[in-house]
Amino acid sequence: VRTADGWKLLPARLLLPKGQVDLAADIGGDGRELRLAMRDVDLSILDLFSSRFGFGGKATGQLVIRAAGGAKIPVGEANLTITGLQRPGVTGITVPVDVRLSAQSDGSGLVLGANLSWQKNDLGRLVLRVDPGPGETPEARFAAGRLSGGVRYNGPVEPLWALGGFEGQELKGAIAIGADFSGTPADPALSGIARGKGLIYRNAAFGTEIVDLAFDGQFDGSLLKVNSITGRANGGTLTGSGVVRLGLEQTIDLSVDLQRARLANSDTLEFTLSGPLRLQGQGFKTVLSGDLRVDSARVQLVQVETSEIPQLQVRRAGEVRVPEPEPTLSASTIGLDVRVRADDRVQVEGMGLESVWRGDIRVRGTAAAPQFIGTATLARGEFTFASSSFELTSGRVGFNGRPLDSSINIQAQTQADDVTAFVTISGTAGKPDIRFSSSPTLPQDEILSRLLFGASVADLSVTEAVQLATAVAGLQSGTDTMGKIRRSVGVDRLRIVGDNAETGMGTGIAIGKRLTRNIYVEVLTDSQGNTLTTLQLTLSRIWSVFVEVSSVGESSVNLRYQRER
Repeated sequence: VRTADGWKLLPARLLLPKGQVDLAADIGGDGRELRLAMRDVDLSILDLFSSRFGFGGKATGQLVIRAAGGAKIPVGEANLTITGLQRPGVTGITVPVDVRLSAQSDGSGLVLGANLSWQKNDLGRLVLRVDPGPGETPEARFAAGRLSGGVRYNGPVEPLWALGGFEGQELKGAIAIGADFSGTPADPALSGIARGKGLIYRNAAFGTEIVDLAFDGQFDGSLLKVNSITGRANGGTLTGSGVVRLGLEQTIDLSVDLQRARLANSDTLEFTLSGPLRLQGQGFKTVLSGDLRVDSARVQLVQVETSEIPQLQVRRAGEVRVPEPEPTLSASTIGLDVRVRADDRVQVEGMGLESVWRGDIRVRGTAAAPQFIGTATLARGEFTFASSSFELTSGRVGFNGRPLDSSINIQAQTQADDVTAFVTISGTAGKPDIRFSSSPTLPQDEILSRLLFGASVADLSVTEAVQLATAVAGLQSGTDTMGKIRRSVGVDRLRIVGDNAETGMGTGIAIGKRLTRNIYVEVLTDSQGNTLTTLQLTLSRIWSVFVEVSSVGESSVNLRYQRER
């Protein structure tokens, strides 16, 4: 309502699906006052404004703000209690904690207090006082004010990590923080420690899991000196140290050395890396750089279905739009400048391809949207279609941005009676195109008939013709049935093998497993129960030893020399 010197908001109540909010205000003359009270407000209502929140819990409290004449900063008090505060993580909902916040300003100083507890056990507390300094605005007086107080925390890191909103990432374990404050908010001075031990970090996108993660830090003025960072990643290790400058202008300089650390471990991607990494910069102008070598890697090719239907930008009537916050240090703001080199260590599998590659790739872009630039070339391998194996003769993958947009050019060949069959895999990693040709020139269905049945299309039976049609359909759709079975049973190679007069084996199935980087074992069993076991020992890039033990033929030991021309 209108008053003689301004406006007044009469007491109003907003009823929410869960909880309620009471509002009242006076706006006019020399004084302004806002009064707000919440009762059992479900924090999930914040998701209506932005998907960034994702909080759970109930909030109850009061807020009163007054603009008193002559005060250096606004006057008021606030009390807020949040019960069951939690947020979704990679493996489930985080530990629910209770938070109590209180703040009071008398115009000459601001006092803030916070307390975290779990199941009525105190986890930590914060006491902060700011006495305003010189300045023309409340913000300037706050930044130049005298700072005092301290923080103590000894408990699970999950609640603190959840407040950061790192989507798809999880940090679990216990930490201890103890520090006293001085200086100014713009240039704080702290003294104390920050430590953690037995922590576990997980990244859902890459399947990363770092265990026994520990850090030892010391507050010294405006710096947090991280004396050591250690952890284990699937048998490998990481060690590092660095400094973080606190205050309104935050800077960071952390260095980590990887030793055979498996940082990606998903169904489609495995990477074990060694080398230095460095995270350095100020605020959102932070860059992760490094020079890494690949100890071992596995990339699983999959057929990606993309929709050709355009996506329309839809806005619901009455939708509330919250302005995007200022950029902060997150996966979307961390720039990348990392070199990754691989020397015959990258296995590329799937869709009939079993191969080993080398490469030199630069990773640019951001941590949330990495860009891959560089080239990978074929070291050795083969392509299997139905029961026929093609020897790979050449291969090149050009990385020009996103991995699925990388260009592919792979060629292979095999002999089928009096016909030499060739296969070419081209296109992109997301939509590979597989085509067959031959010498002498034959139609594609005739080539496949020779490969599958050793006979012309005209001589096939009805059953064989159906099998040929099924094989052609699977080739066109990119279905990798054998690859799905192989992944489900946990082996590195699974293939169907035809009759072989030299070994005395009939049609059967071969199962292979790589025991170490240099030892590979494969067992072939035919329909009669005969077995052929092959052991491959890689001595170097050009020398390998093959040991074959057969239940029907002769066993043998062979030494192979292979060198790229």
